[in-house]
Amino acid sequence: MAIPTTVLTRIIRQAGALKENSTAILTGDVQPTSDVQTGARRPWYVIDKFVDRDDVRRMLLLLFEEVLRERLGYDLIRDVQVLTPTHKGPLGTVELNIELQRLCSKSCSGSRCLPSRPATAPGLIRVTR
Repeated sequence: MAIPTTVLTRIIRQAGALKENSTAILTGDVQPTSDVQTGARRPWYVIDKFVDRDDVRRMLLLLFEEVLRERLGYDLIRDVQVLTPTHKGPLGTVELNIELQRLCSKSCSGSRCLPSRPATAPGLIRVTR
């Protein structure tokens, strides 16, 4: 199962937290985690307490392995996007795609995981300026 990859160079969405935060990232500004919405999940989470890239990677993989689906009920293919400003390295799209595809495949074993529609499914996004 392949996770769709998109290069984000301009913002197409009409409104909402993803549009605002994606625009901010393109200018180098990372917005904080959004406020809690009654009866809904937050549309935007920022985890910025780590300074070591290996710690960031471990936390991201832990989120995919144990938290996002099991505890928070997210569909790992349809509901989750990871924004990363680089293509190479341990936090780049190449290595993260390999690891996240492995984790998504592993989490779907034994259950029916439908492939997502490529045109609309979130995946890893590489932010470029």
